[in-house]
Amino acid sequence: MKALFAIAIAISPCFALTITPDGSIPALHRSIDLSLDGISTSYYAGQIGVRFDNGSPALLFCADPLIWLRNEAVAVTAVPASSLSYGPRLAWLLQNYGSSLSSGPQAAALQFAAWDVVLDAGDGFTAGRLQARSSTDSAILALANTMLSASAGQAASGVSFYIPLQGASYSQTLFGFTSASALVVNELPEPGTFLLLGGGLLLAGAWRRGGTVRSR
Repeated sequence: MKALFAIAIAISPCFALTITPDGSIPALHRSIDLSLDGISTSYYAGQIGVRFDNGSPALLFCADPLIWLRNEAVAVTAVPASSLSYGPRLAWLLQNYGSSLSSGPQAAALQFAAWDVVLDAGDGFTAGRLQARSSTDSAILALANTMLSASAGQAASGVSFYIPLQGASYSQTLFGFTSASALVVNELPEPGTFLLLGGGLLLAGAWRRGGTVRSR
């Protein structure tokens, strides 16, 4: 059993997944005025540039505006859209509008619509926790309303949600097209990890042989 524990320790670093925000990655976004839980404020809305463990860049969107995105690397777990109550509808929004975004206002509209789905089940921007203000950009608001109307009753898959391992209140949950499994599988363990794995396998063989002798 000790050998098996050693193998687990050796393998576990290979499957770590972290997300680090990277402002150098070109991203479409725009600040929008809104009211959140009765407080008038201005929010960054749109794509968020991040890098994963292996350095791969990605453009993701935020699923929870109540939590600030931490600037440092955040350990996350990737889950499919179907595992979250709002996931399939957000996946549909991203599948239908994400690839055609060409401007900051368009990306902000998608983000605005996604937040309303998460906070108010997509009831629009005149009531609920998330509301538009008189100063909200009219073009962004109109497009966000169009996206909400089109997504009503819709669902899709193929989108990953990245939830902080330290809890949903630790950092924002992000979502996007990036496949976490591909990121993990493509990572190669460091040489030290290979040595630990090799040592674990040798111990496993010795433990197995010892067990065979004792069983005779």
